Amino acid sequence: MKSMLFVLACFLLAMAASLRAAENAPTTKPSLEEENQALRAALAAQQKELTSLKVQLHAKEQELAAVQMKQRLATMPQLPQAQQPFTLVPSMPRDLPQGAVPQQFNGSTYYLVPLNENPPVLGKVQTIEVHETVAPIAPRGGDLIDDRTGTTRKAVHGK
Repeated sequence: MKSMLFVLACFLLAMAASLRAAENAPTTKPSLEEENQALRAALAAQQKELTSLKVQLHAKEQELAAVQMKQRLATMPQLPQAQQPFTLVPSMPRDLPQGAVPQQFNGSTYYLVPLNENPPVLGKVQTIEVHETVAPIAPRGGDLIDDRTGTTRKAVHGK
C-alpha cells in the first residue's frame, strides 16, 4: 500500500507540474487573422515586385530591339557619299605625230597615226604603190622544206 500511495503522489505531482508548464508556455501558433494579414501583406509585396519587374522587362526588350536594329543597319552595305562628278574635257594630246587623224568610237576619241614619212593630207587622194609578191608554193607530200631559206626540195628515199 505504501508503494501505491507513493505512485499516486508522484502521479499527482507530475500532473500539477504539467498543468503549470502549459499555463506558462508561450503560444507559438498565431491566430488565424494575424496569419491571414501576414499572407495578404506578402502577396501585395510580391505583386508590387512583379509589376516592377514587368516594367523593367518591357524597357529592356525595347532597348534590345533598338540595339538589334542598329546592328542590322551597321552591317548593311553603305553607299559612298555622292561626290561632285568631274568633267573630262577632250583635248588633242601634245605629243602626237604630224598627220594623226582623230576618230570617234563609242564616244571615245582615238587617233589614226600614219606609218610612213609622208602623212596623207585630209581631203586629198594619195596613191599607194603595190608590189606583187609571189606566195611560196605549198609543199606536196614527200617534199622537204628548209626553214632557213624557205626553199623546198624533193625527198630522196633510200639514202
